[in-house]
Amino acid sequence: MAITNVCCAGVFFCEAGPIGSLSRLTIQILFIRFPGSLKGRFEPARLQLSSKGHHMEPIHILGIHASPVKSGNVSYLLDHALREANREEGVATEGIALAGLSISDCNQCNWCMRKQTPDQWCAIQDDASPILEKIRTCDILVLASPVYFARLSGRMACLIDRTRCFIFGRQKQMALRGKIGLAMAVAWTRNAGIETTLESMHSAFLLHEMWTPSVHHAGVIFGVGAVSGQRNEDLSYKANKLGVMEDREALQSARELMIKAIQTAKMLKGRS
Repeated sequence: MAITNVCCAGVFFCEAGPIGSLSRLTIQILFIRFPGSLKGRFEPARLQLSSKGHHMEPIHILGIHASPVKSGNVSYLLDHALREANREEGVATEGIALAGLSISDCNQCNWCMRKQTPDQWCAIQDDASPILEKIRTCDILVLASPVYFARLSGRMACLIDRTRCFIFGRQKQMALRGKIGLAMAVAWTRNAGIETTLESMHSAFLLHEMWTPSVHHAGVIFGVGAVSGQRNEDLSYKANKLGVMEDREALQSARELMIKAIQTAKMLKGRS
């Protein structure tokens, strides 16, 4: 699944026979693009029926990456994670790239505390507005950032700061409580701030009272860390610009974490 910018979509259910003979439904997505540079797409989801024959909404996974390079290492890692997630039944995925979007930082005006409406969660109206709505409605939020000076990128920091409207909002305080948050980070070399970058995003999830699954046997505690600067045997760097493709441990860890997050989401929805 190629990660682009944000979109909205309509959902259509296919026709099915008697409930007793049906084991799976399929969702098809109709793309409705925003004007301008806001583009995006969903991956189709395989939707199952509950034991009582009711349609079960898919687990919605929203992945956001904050690299200025739309098709670089951070994008590849997130794309890989979403592809692996989409192998699971009852999952719908969407990827968003923040590169090229206009996203202002939170200015602490407290408008969200006094004047927030169901249609407007933040006083600032920019490219973050539709993204914030998607964050509010997703089940699993995956944030991926490059490592800049041992911390997350400025683009990601601005978006996270804007989610303050979900903590103190007039419409609903702690609006993200109970959702699942996953963090991913890519650095050029090891020991260059991967874990502190992950921890900064992880801390945001905790402040929102979100669930943050870990996979101990895969070494995924705060999230998935990947290295893009792969080395030759003489420790010189390889010329491959997408070095994260060779970080097999990170790619496997991303898969393990996505599966754990989907299992947790289904458990929280009472489907396990």
